[in-house]
Amino acid sequence: METVSLSGRSAARPAKYIIAGAMIALGLIISSPSARAEGPLDGLYIVGIGGYERYGLDLESGGVTIDLGHISGAGGGVAIGWDLEVDDWHLAVEGEYVWSGASATEITNTGGDVFTSTLHVKRSIGLAARYGYAFGGDILLYGRLGWTKTKIGFALTGPGLDLAASTSVNGLSYGAGVEWAITTRVSLRGEYIRTNYENILEDILGLPLEPSRDAFRGGIALRF
Repeated sequence: METVSLSGRSAARPAKYIIAGAMIALGLIISSPSARAEGPLDGLYIVGIGGYERYGLDLESGGVTIDLGHISGAGGGVAIGWDLEVDDWHLAVEGEYVWSGASATEITNTGGDVFTSTLHVKRSIGLAARYGYAFGGDILLYGRLGWTKTKIGFALTGPGLDLAASTSVNGLSYGAGVEWAITTRVSLRGEYIRTNYENILEDILGLPLEPSRDAFRGGIALRF
């Protein structure tokens, strides 16, 4: 099988700005004169992630958004982060690795020749900052902002044809969620995350395409 690696146009890298902003905020919290009272949502944590992902492709034309289709599937992975708390306000920075099962297959019969094309999302890595308030000290409502890089694969097979290609796209992720500390070390979370990806096909096709991801996820976190 021939494998081709595709690279898109140079994209803005929001990750370094997210890191810088988070580090400044963390520094301000650490140096705050307020006494830090460690709670059940504070400190180093690791999270098992699972949920549903939908990847879509829209075309903007004359002020109208046209849905060109979507693929969806289950996704799961792991995240690790650090949470700091001051007076029930929380700021956390976390990185994640998520495997995706989103895929679609199409079979075409052309003059008796059968061709099979498959599009599938392989994985995503990301970095995000979370900020929110813990009601009662154990129910945290938060917003999140981050950067995501997703790898997508494409395969085409048929008579005398066996091709595969892959590419990675960067995107800005944002969303909101809730986390509930059920013990001093274990918490449950649910969140919605929207990712708007760069248009890697604009320079090739000249079309204002808007690839995106909608993720609905749950997780179990363990704190150390």
